[in-house]
Amino acid sequence: MGWFAIQHTFSWEIVLLCALISIWLPLHVWSVMIANREDYINAGLNFFPMNRETGEAVKILFLFSLALGVAAITFYFIAGLTLFYIIVASLLSLVMIYASTQLAFTNQSGDAWKLYKLSAFPYLGLIFLAMCLDIWLF
Repeated sequence: MGWFAIQHTFSWEIVLLCALISIWLPLHVWSVMIANREDYINAGLNFFPMNRETGEAVKILFLFSLALGVAAITFYFIAGLTLFYIIVASLLSLVMIYASTQLAFTNQSGDAWKLYKLSAFPYLGLIFLAMCLDIWLF
């Protein structure tokens, strides 16, 4: 809504911003659910990722981390940002992919919690900060 308050036209940048958030959200929420799996199951929640084996769920999280990286890097090409953004987005995306890969190998709640904490502020917050700095400074 903020986009359309400033820009009165539809563009691919807003599509990618929405895609970035839409891809990030399940990765963020499902990783905390996997980290606290027993609590969610004991509370009677029986939807994804609780209704799947942990190994199956973390493979899907890995795919989401790949899609998140693609969306973040594609934003560079669509929005005409500088080298600063692509470096930050690539590094942050690699860290997210590494964390989800580690979770896929271990299936441990501690690694799911690390993925959750990484996605909470560092990833999305720094991606948006990099976008803003790129626009303001370069």
